[in-house]
Amino acid sequence: MAAYYKNNEQNIMMIGQLAEDYIIGSNDKTITPILINKSNYLQFTIVPLSDFPIYDELDDDEIKYVSAYASDVGDWHKDDLMTSNEERIESLRGFLSDKLIIFTPQVRKTDDGHYLVAKNIELKMKNDKFISNTEYEVLPIFREDIQYSRTQEDFEARLFQNKAVGSAHHVRQKENEYPLAIIWEESSAEFYVYGGKDFISSQIYNQNVARYDVDLNKIQKFKLNDEWDRYQYTSENQDILFIPSDRLYPENLDSLEEIDISETVNLFIDEQDMTIASNSVESEVIIEKNNNLNNKENVESSINELQSKELAFINRFKMITQKEKLLYSNQDLINFHTAMKSGNLVILAGLSGSGKSKLVSCYAKALNSKPTLKMIPVQPFWQDDSDLLGFVDINNFIYHPGDSGLVDTLIEANSNTDKMYVINFDEMNLARVEHYFAQFLSVMEMDPIDRRINLYSEKESSRLFNSDKYPPFITISTNVIFTGTVNLDESTFTFSDKVLDRANVIKLDILPFSSYYSERNSESEISEEVIIQNVFSLSEREYRSFRNNDSKFSLSEDETELIWKIHEAMYDINSNMGVGWRILRQIDMYLKNLPNNEELSREDALDIQLVQRILTKVRGSKDQLEVIVGEYENKTIKNSYFFELFEEYSSISHFNKSREAVTKKAKELSMNGYTF
Repeated sequence: MAAYYKNNEQNIMMIGQLAEDYIIGSNDKTITPILINKSNYLQFTIVPLSDFPIYDELDDDEIKYVSAYASDVGDWHKDDLMTSNEERIESLRGFLSDKLIIFTPQVRKTDDGHYLVAKNIELKMKNDKFISNTEYEVLPIFREDIQYSRTQEDFEARLFQNKAVGSAHHVRQKENEYPLAIIWEESSAEFYVYGGKDFISSQIYNQNVARYDVDLNKIQKFKLNDEWDRYQYTSENQDILFIPSDRLYPENLDSLEEIDISETVNLFIDEQDMTIASNSVESEVIIEKNNNLNNKENVESSINELQSKELAFINRFKMITQKEKLLYSNQDLINFHTAMKSGNLVILAGLSGSGKSKLVSCYAKALNSKPTLKMIPVQPFWQDDSDLLGFVDINNFIYHPGDSGLVDTLIEANSNTDKMYVINFDEMNLARVEHYFAQFLSVMEMDPIDRRINLYSEKESSRLFNSDKYPPFITISTNVIFTGTVNLDESTFTFSDKVLDRANVIKLDILPFSSYYSERNSESEISEEVIIQNVFSLSEREYRSFRNNDSKFSLSEDETELIWKIHEAMYDINSNMGVGWRILRQIDMYLKNLPNNEELSREDALDIQLVQRILTKVRGSKDQLEVIVGEYENKTIKNSYFFELFEEYSSISHFNKSREAVTKKAKELSMNGYTF
């Protein structure tokens, strides 16, 4: 049996492609590009195009290739077990043939030796400049970081002085595994590459913070152009860039616009020479200790600063809801904010007239005193995305954007990337969301640069009079947040799993009506001036700084076990019902983005996530579900497997919200014979 080999755990990312032919592995073993293994799982072989990290215990023969499983690309490709083995293999081959694979290699150990397995897979379409078996370099991307480099000038000063420049994830971190170049991203989405032959001689990483030893006489700075986009690939987290190695050759770098940094560099050359001449072992130890102490203090100070800004924003949000006479619990408001900053789509459910749309409006106003909010009333006759986005009038050679105004808002957002936009679909489920919102559901999980919505075929662009204003596709920028409000009654549609897998569905609690008087008496009229003074309007970068993008998995073992047992129970009843990796990752992302607050604890947040992300998928007949939901009798629940799990894992949460949700479903099963 294979075991995960923790001694060689390195959270790096590589890029590769599906093996085009058989490979001769270790011990002259022939490796098949795609096969069906003994457990009837599709397994395929990745040929790496970037360098492996250094594995001390592995032989070179053991790291020629990486194994992967079709289940790890299940979000994009379905393995149809009803077809023949040959058809299954060819289907996967066809799917992967035009894609590159970004992955984390994990070492597995068996009695026969070691092998590598690809995990955390991301897929990228091969661009038009791709050449098979091209070697790629992995370059870290640095950007504004309040802990280290607040500006590009700060970054350069720290780089030229061999100081820590910022956090770098998913790159090789040993001293001699330094990159050939590094990238700086400006807030305006302009990219600069720092390169030059042998300008880096070594690197030091401390808790993912990078410091490079650079030769100032060799360093060059270039501004990247659109041509590079045709060669490069970026990771989902936008923290690394894969580029063909030959693009870093001097003759190719010369094709870029070189930025003269000689004046800045000369300021540091004398200081660097003096530092090198005076270095000693003793002084290095003292400096390193002081640096570690300063880094720790800087990190703590930065975290406190971010938390203070976020809490100020939350207080502003609360004050605006009070001014608008909306009565929601602080827990609901923090839940809504956490879901907004950590996810791609938030849906508010509740009684008609309970203030769902107004709550979205309050959040937009908290982001900007002059809110950029687009309310889109969904129409029941919408059948596909042309009803939302518009269509091409072939007879008059013009593109007609949809009456919703969504296209114009997205174009405006692309022109104002420093400003946050909130787009709300009012009564979202009057039409089938998975039909009119299909493109958006598909691209929401992609890298920001790949989040493109097609308006019409690119071939038609030259024939249309208004193609300059309305291009064939629009990019969904990171400054756009999508929300929806829904009523759950006989006039609406239920959500498909495709929607539920991508959204936090929040059912807002209505507070007792008497609380209106206590709230009115305890809070005097809040002036607009007080609200505005409470915290300034937030830019996209400031708002995104609230988000914790750390890729490290934060769910505890007990939390993960509980979710797995819930998945197994659901899957045993219906193989189309369960908890996929996407939901698990998004629950993890939500929990590690929980603000430092007193109203919503991690225990309660986990409970809320079970309700919003998992229990919404428990739908079906009494015959199917009663065994896990339980029997409703005299306002109590009996024989509920879910309740048994809540008791078993009571140390991590009281699960009050989950118990309420399960009880409601059991009641629906008892009264109607089904629940939805």
